[in-house]
Amino acid sequence: MSKEEARKLILERGQYIIDSLLPEYNINPQRGSRLGSRYTEETKAKLSEINKGKILSNETKAKQSEAHKGKFHLLVTKAKMSTAKGGEAIFLYDSEGTFINTFCSTREAAKFCDCSHTSIVNYIKNGKLFQGKWILSTTDERF
Repeated sequence: MSKEEARKLILERGQYIIDSLLPEYNINPQRGSRLGSRYTEETKAKLSEINKGKILSNETKAKQSEAHKGKFHLLVTKAKMSTAKGGEAIFLYDSEGTFINTFCSTREAAKFCDCSHTSIVNYIKNGKLFQGKWILSTTDERF
């Protein structure tokens, strides 16, 4: 049996045991994956303390960058991350008030509008038409 076949068999058997016994503690719901598992607040605090001041090597950063290439976040996930950082969703309407698009951040809206994020912020604050045709807002008003 090859190493990959043995690994697959071990994971299948482990998953069978998890599914059969339905254990509650100290177990990942899916064998061979952290998918679905959660850290307690105590564990999060301990990990945070352990990693304080930790500096990653350029080699580690390059490996992480390579591992994340081709991956993307769903729009909903980006919105949640932006909100968690104190950001707001940006809503774009045409001059008639017809909804055009939603963005998770001012930077994302700026890319779409081909301008700086500070321009987006300023147009939201002053309520003027952007480029004479778009309304930018932090509330979903659907005129």
